[in-house]
Amino acid sequence: MLAPLPVNAPIPESEAFRDTLSTLEYFIPEVLREVYDEWKYESLDGVLTGLALKTNDYAAEIAGLGIILSDQTYTPLYVRLKLLPDKDEVAWFDCNLGEVNPRGRSKKMDTMAVVDRLNRIEWSYHAGFG
Repeated sequence: MLAPLPVNAPIPESEAFRDTLSTLEYFIPEVLREVYDEWKYESLDGVLTGLALKTNDYAAEIAGLGIILSDQTYTPLYVRLKLLPDKDEVAWFDCNLGEVNPRGRSKKMDTMAVVDRLNRIEWSYHAGFG
């Protein structure tokens, strides 16, 4: 999916990209469970993007919203990841999810509004590796 794109190009909508977002629904909670007990029984029910960029040869940046499974609320999401070039594995991963203020989860939220204020969000959760 990333190989044919130039660096800093938007990742286009495709079946491969939808599969990647679906994988993130499972992957993000697994990483958060390593750090936060409250994620032991929580999960995501969707990832909606406002920003999806190829940032390097095997790296991407995705920002938008995560849908919390238990109450179906939307919450801000920002993920950066790098894949191994010769395997279908993640080499490093950095994820921010949720917002500390009371408006951090709601039934309605705009993905682009999240993207526009990525650097100003006080994140509820941060986890990563690599």
